Amino acid sequence: MTLPKRAAALMFLLVGAVSLGGGGYIQAKAWLAQILLEQAWRDTLAARAFSGEDAVTHKPWPWADTYPVGLMEAPRLAARWVVLEGASGRNLAFGPAHMEASAVVGEPGMAVVSGHRDTHFLALRELREGDVVRWQTPAGHWLEFNVTGAQVVNAEEVMLALPGADSASSAMPPQLVLTTCYPFDGPVGGPLRKLFYLEPSPQTVAL
Repeated sequence: MTLPKRAAALMFLLVGAVSLGGGGYIQAKAWLAQILLEQAWRDTLAARAFSGEDAVTHKPWPWADTYPVGLMEAPRLAARWVVLEGASGRNLAFGPAHMEASAVVGEPGMAVVSGHRDTHFLALRELREGDVVRWQTPAGHWLEFNVTGAQVVNAEEVMLALPGADSASSAMPPQLVLTTCYPFDGPVGGPLRKLFYLEPSPQTVAL
């Protein structure tokens, strides 16, 4: 099945999920989107391997205004996400998203990836210090990060807790920060955010 046909079929299922109610619709939308994102990510890897060009991207559906930038895994949590570029509200409905103004994951500076706590990043409630998080780049390389700590802050203080996240800096070592709303079972639109700080593992630093 071609990508447009697959997108149409899955979106048809999504429309049917509306009958499940608000919560069911949101969960179904998040799940179905990741299926399309997985295919777009495989297409990206294949195209990069064939052309050798870094600029190759694949939209997950024809009308998308974003594209996958990485595949992230938390092995202990048995969790896996395709990450989109641009942490807008619309993109976050489909999957975790990389903050465009932050560094590219694995490159010098602080890279920030955000996700909704009631869908894709629900698994982060079990994330612990020392856990491993793996990141696959568009070139197919795997990077490994270790959770070094976490912090809960007010939403308006997030950028204060992420110095340098609004610009890539060659003076900073590679860092990865995962952000989500908090608490995980709290009301929608609450004022708190949880930040998980990760640093490259020795294997990644040696690459």
